[in-house]
Order: sequence, then C-alpha cells, then structure tokens
Amino acid sequence: MSFLNLRKKKIAPKEEPKHLAVVSTVVSSLASTVLLRPHITEKAQTAQARGVFVFEVAPRATKQAVAQAVAALYKVTPRKVAMVTKQKKNITTKGKPGFSGGGKKAYVYLKKGDKIEIV
Repeated sequence: MSFLNLRKKKIAPKEEPKHLAVVSTVVSSLASTVLLRPHITEKAQTAQARGVFVFEVAPRATKQAVAQAVAALYKVTPRKVAMVTKQKKNITTKGKPGFSGGGKKAYVYLKKGDKIEIV
C-alpha cells in the first residue's frame, strides 16, 4: 500500500515575505536607501526652526521605515512622520515633451530639544 501514500506530509509554516522583513529591520546601511537626500528649500528652512525636517525618500518607503532610518542615521527619535507624494509634471525641453521627476518626501517632526545637522 505504499503507492497510495496515505500518510500526510508535514507542511512547513510559510515564511514572512522578504520585503516586510527588510522594512521592519532597517539598519544604517539600509537607512541610506530609504532616505535619499534632504529636501532643501525656503519652506523647508523655515520649517527647521520649528523642528520639522524634510527629506526626499524612496518611492516605496513607509512612515515606519523613515522613522527607523532617521533614528539609525541621526540618533534622534522622530515624534511624527508625514509623507507627501510629488506628482510628475508635463514639461517641454528643446521642443520635446517629457516629464519632470515626481517622487516622495517625508516631513519628520522632532521633539523640542532635538536637532539634525544637515550640511
């Protein structure tokens, strides 16, 4: 009766998807892939006086990943993170139509005494 294989095989539990494991365990090497660069504009400079720092982030970054990346790179804990998606815009360069780059930016709110040194 071995050809019927009546015994049930043990099924291994499913592993957590890799992309969730990467987001939940952000270390300093992965933090630089989440935070692309600081977003330096006049509006961002005035916001820094109130403890709000603006960063351009990866398009698939989440609030939790940004908070962990800021904590890993700058050694401060954010109070709140707000995400904004920048839309692509139609532009014309040298008579040819195209798009300006869209993207995503994050507003990182810090506690009153905390600061980030952006050079």
